[in-house]
Amino acid sequence: MVYIRDDIHGSIHMSNFEKKIIDTWEFNRLHWIKQMGFANLVYPGANHTRFEHSLGTMELVNRIGNALELHGKPHELARIYGLLHDVGHLPFSHEGERALSKWVGDHEKIGENMILNGRIGDLLLTRYKRNDIKKLLNSKNKGIETVITTSDLGADRMDYLIRDNRNTGVAYGTIDVERIITQIGLNKQKGMYINEGGIVAAESLLIGRHMMFCSVYLHHTVRIISAMLVRSIKRAIEYDGVDPKIFIGKTDMEAVQILKSAPHSNELIERIMKRRLYKQLKVYKKLDDIPKRILNEIDDYNTILDIPHPFVKPVSILVKTYERAKEQFKRLDKISSLVSTLEKAEEEVKTIMIIGKK
Repeated sequence: MVYIRDDIHGSIHMSNFEKKIIDTWEFNRLHWIKQMGFANLVYPGANHTRFEHSLGTMELVNRIGNALELHGKPHELARIYGLLHDVGHLPFSHEGERALSKWVGDHEKIGENMILNGRIGDLLLTRYKRNDIKKLLNSKNKGIETVITTSDLGADRMDYLIRDNRNTGVAYGTIDVERIITQIGLNKQKGMYINEGGIVAAESLLIGRHMMFCSVYLHHTVRIISAMLVRSIKRAIEYDGVDPKIFIGKTDMEAVQILKSAPHSNELIERIMKRRLYKQLKVYKKLDDIPKRILNEIDDYNTILDIPHPFVKPVSILVKTYERAKEQFKRLDKISSLVSTLEKAEEEVKTIMIIGKK
C-alpha cells in the first residue's frame, strides 16, 4: 500500500498496481498540465494540475464505492477509471481541447487510444481482459464503474469544484461531500440516485458549479486569455502547417514552445506569456445584436469574437422519494425550484465579447 498526501483529501491510498500506473509517463505527464489552463494569470494560486485532480477523483470514487458497498473487481475498475479519466487531456486542458478537438477528438477518445496502445494498457492487460478494459473506456459505458466518476454528483465534478475553489481563493464551490456520499444510492434499473435527505447538498453542488462558472471560469480576463490561446493554436495549424496531432501527449510548456516557433501564432502566445493581453472592446447579449459592419471587421487576429460555451447541462440527478409508501424516482430539477432556474440564470449571464488590441 502506498500513500500520497493531498491538500484536499489528506492521505490518498493506492495499491502497488495503481502506483505502477501512476509511474508511467502517460500519467506523469499530467504533472505538467494545469487544471485551469492560463487562469493563473488572473488567479495566481490556480497552479494545480490534472495529476492531483486525478488522484483526488480516485479518492472520492473510493469513498462513493464504499458507501455503495462495491467490492472486488467493480470497485477496482471504478478506482482505475477515476484515476485515468483525464489521462488524455491535451495541453492547456479544456482550452486546448476547444482549439484542437475538431482535428484530434476529445480527451476521452484520446485517453482511450493512449491507454489501449501504451504502457498503461500493457499494465492493465496483466490484470484484466482486453474486453473489460475496452468496455471501461468506452464513452457510452454507463456502468457503475464509470458513473461514479462522471455523473452529475460524481467524483470528477466534486473534486474539481473543491480544488478550483481552494486554489482560486473565491467563496464559491463549497460542497458537503460527506453528506452527498452518505445519501447516494444505486438502483439496478435507474442507476445512481440521491435520497431526499441529500437534496440540499445536491442543490449546493449544482449552484456552486454555476457560481464558479459565472465568477471564475467565465471571468472576462480568463475568457480573453482563453480566446487568444485558442486563436494562437488555430493559426499555427491553419497558417503554419503545424500537425494538430503533434499536441497529443505534450505538456503545457512543450506546446508553448511549438506555438512560439510558428510564425503566425508566436505573437499571441508571447503576449499571453508576458501578460500583454487583448482588451474587451464590446459586449453583446446575443449574436444578432452585433451590427454586420462590426462582424465584417473581425479578423480573428487583431480582433476576436468570443462566444461562451454552454455550461449548465440538463440535470439528470434522480431523487428517491416515497409517495404512499411506494418508492418513486424523480429528477431533481422537477423537485427543486432552485435547480430548475439554473438554465435560465445561465442565459442571463452569458455575453458575447469582441476582444482585440487597444
